[in-house]
Amino acid sequence: MNNRRTSTWLLTACAAMSLSGCFGGKPPVRPESQLKAEALIKRAIRAEQKNDSQQAEQYLIEALQLSSSVEDLPVKAQTLVNLARLSRLHGSVSQADDRIKQALTILNPESDSYAEAAHEKTLIELAKGNREAARQWSMQAVKAEKGQDAGRRQNLLGRVLIALEDPAGAETVLSRGLAENRKNNHREEEANSLRMLGITARLRKRTTESERLLNEALIIDKQIAVSSKIAADLEELAATALAASKPDQAIKFLVRACDVNLAGGRRSQAAANQAVLGRVYDLLGDGTRADQARSRSIELSGQPTVQTPGTVPETTSPSSSP
Repeated sequence: MNNRRTSTWLLTACAAMSLSGCFGGKPPVRPESQLKAEALIKRAIRAEQKNDSQQAEQYLIEALQLSSSVEDLPVKAQTLVNLARLSRLHGSVSQADDRIKQALTILNPESDSYAEAAHEKTLIELAKGNREAARQWSMQAVKAEKGQDAGRRQNLLGRVLIALEDPAGAETVLSRGLAENRKNNHREEEANSLRMLGITARLRKRTTESERLLNEALIIDKQIAVSSKIAADLEELAATALAASKPDQAIKFLVRACDVNLAGGRRSQAAANQAVLGRVYDLLGDGTRADQARSRSIELSGQPTVQTPGTVPETTSPSSSP
């Protein structure tokens, strides 16, 4: 994930807070408390980019306390959404849900910020396994979006529909998302659209089209240098190769995905790649290599995941990739 995408939610909220200055005349002097809270949120984003989640949470809690003390509801809601996202990404789904519910209580469904809160609520419901609830919230996110994130919201709905085993419905939604993302030059979201369209094509038995779409996604992800998405593209290309009865190609894609994940510090994902490699080698009757891949998977699973410095985690802007 790139820095431009990381700051999207922050910039949206900041714009909303200073909107009164956009209709002529001098903008009002902003309260010191608002400026301090905003600075704390920026520090939290930088801390998470450096993989210091504990410091990021501390900054966000300070921002929440400050905004609550003066009833600054826009900043309070923004902070709660970021806290919810941080909790979800680190496995505290119940805490994430509590925080996003607080944010949704504060926000007016007609506000510009509501779409982002509904987006995060969707991802939390997916993490809880509540796919139908996720569909309802993703539809609210699409409906509430009034800016240039329409393609991102459509991607989210498409992701939910894939989880609901509705590839035809997902394909329709993702095609709209692709058009929006191309119109607004949202390259990362364009790649997300293409990747998920590649998945829907595979699910609908169109493996040649799937391969083309996934390769298009891979080209973009390489251009914008998003390591985790490059690995995801390679993993999906492997799945498509297997669906097309091309296990040798699948092995090549899985080896590449594993290398990218290892270089990016995502050892648990690399372990998953090795586990799949073991199953593919079994299909080919190569028991020796299958055992080697499984042993490597076990070895990697026992090592902590450490993200490479300089790569940006999904703290303030969730991925739409499946």
